[in-house]
Amino acid sequence: MMRNTILKYIIDKFGENSPDRRTTHFSYCRFPEEKCICRVLKDINYDTSLINGGYIDSFSSIAILVFLEKTFNVKIPEKDALVDNLDTINKMADLITRLKQ
Repeated sequence: MMRNTILKYIIDKFGENSPDRRTTHFSYCRFPEEKCICRVLKDINYDTSLINGGYIDSFSSIAILVFLEKTFNVKIPEKDALVDNLDTINKMADLITRLKQ
């Protein structure tokens, strides 16, 4: 359930048709979208490398942190707000589970 909630948020927020993805592309990318080096978030799973795979950037990871804290009622300490903990949906779910214990 937790993983599905995170997956839905990421697809809705950063998927190829989301307004946020298009805004991010046009704000930060210097190339036309068809030649953009940004990766389009299409078919992802719980183990897709989101940050290291180039699907989301540091600005997006902040939005994900806020979403995780609000949705799962946890406070993510700065020491845990690392790429290693946020790179995949499985890692995010593991982090939330660990913090809730």
